[in-house]
Amino acid sequence: GVYPIGRITIALDAASATPRPASSPTKVTGVGDKSELESTKWTVTAIGNAPVKLKGEQPFIQFDKDKGSYGGSTGCNRIFGKYTLDGDRLKFGDVGMTMIACSEETGDVEARMSAALGKVDRYAIKDAILSLYAGTELLLKLTSQGK
Repeated sequence: GVYPIGRITIALDAASATPRPASSPTKVTGVGDKSELESTKWTVTAIGNAPVKLKGEQPFIQFDKDKGSYGGSTGCNRIFGKYTLDGDRLKFGDVGMTMIACSEETGDVEARMSAALGKVDRYAIKDAILSLYAGTELLLKLTSQGK
């Protein structure tokens, strides 16, 4: 049988009862479902540890799995580009953006969001919350639209 012990999973060979490494170790964080990532409109709720709540349109990202592209808004300008996905690895290509003049508040959110997207290397989804990371550093927290 397979017995999870903290972060380590041990599988016992029934014939010899000798411990051996499990073929698929337990993941520490939930990756979430790729189809959930790519079929949801994700609203940005925090950049790093700073909550995001703008007066007008909220920043968001939406993935198009058929084109391998994403689109969204910084709360002021539209963003777009390509992304690659491999397991829990997520990379955003160069961020394209419209060039509308923004208020100081939305301009600050836009600058921090754009910088964060360029650093993302993995994602996790848990309880309808999408977390984007660079290594172990949380860069962006997003929630599924309507939740």
